[in-house]
Amino acid sequence: MAVLMGCCGCANAGTASSSTASTADTPAVSQATGTFAKSTIALPDFMLPGPIDPVWGPDEVMLVAIAHLGNYSSIKQLKQSPFYPIMLSCYPDLDQVKDIIDTGSGDLWYVRPLGDNYSLAINEYNLDMFNGTQPEGSGKVYYRTEEARPLLLRMSAYDPGSVQINIVDNEGHSISWTPAMTPADNVLRDAMGVTDITYHPIDWLVDFGADYVCDLGNKKASLRFYGDGQVSINGRLGRYTSFHLKNNTDGVGLYYIDSEGREGTAIVTRFEQSDEAFNWQHLKGYALGIESFATFLKQ
Repeated sequence: MAVLMGCCGCANAGTASSSTASTADTPAVSQATGTFAKSTIALPDFMLPGPIDPVWGPDEVMLVAIAHLGNYSSIKQLKQSPFYPIMLSCYPDLDQVKDIIDTGSGDLWYVRPLGDNYSLAINEYNLDMFNGTQPEGSGKVYYRTEEARPLLLRMSAYDPGSVQINIVDNEGHSISWTPAMTPADNVLRDAMGVTDITYHPIDWLVDFGADYVCDLGNKKASLRFYGDGQVSINGRLGRYTSFHLKNNTDGVGLYYIDSEGREGTAIVTRFEQSDEAFNWQHLKGYALGIESFATFLKQ
């Protein structure tokens, strides 16, 4: 499924990595927080990428687009984020959404039906339904409408998923879909009729779920990025967001906050000698305990 950007050639959610997260570092059980709502360090100037519009082939039927926004639990918290202008640039309808469909836990997702007057229902999904000991559709009904519009959904997408989304278009096409991420990299699983339009340009430079290590002899650091905005920094989970820089077309800007609340910013660029590495240029805040410029190699 291709994604056409309004400008600057930003990529879709990327290719799932085959790496496996260690038990001690599995995001599914992480308590990593950090919503970026009250950043205390100066951020580099970022580009507003323009709307992300999915495109699909003539033989495909695409009913809904979805994007991961981050660790937010309210509209106010979302709009307080210094990265809200980027989200609004990518998803212009976001500013018209006034409420969150809240399951009580998980990150915030933007859901956009790809047509008018679709029937949409969002129902509870749980482990008992996954195991077949409870009938699907017998839980809570979080939302139902015959005139589906873009919405914000707070849900967990860790296995086996927490909601079932049912959509029917005007021509009778339908999907019943439980959003869930692959555990190794926390990238949303592909589903027929669904396209992931999450904006995270770091996926041009790293494989989600893979370990990258910088070893300078007396100084060493490790990073592992996930598709849901979590990052392992030296073996402990924090959060990050990536973005295109206003005055640097070769690099991707990165903001991160580690498990102790230490914030930092950096520029990540491709390592010309290998596709299995990236260069790291520290800008502000926490420097991971290494030099201001270093190269991380994929393990």
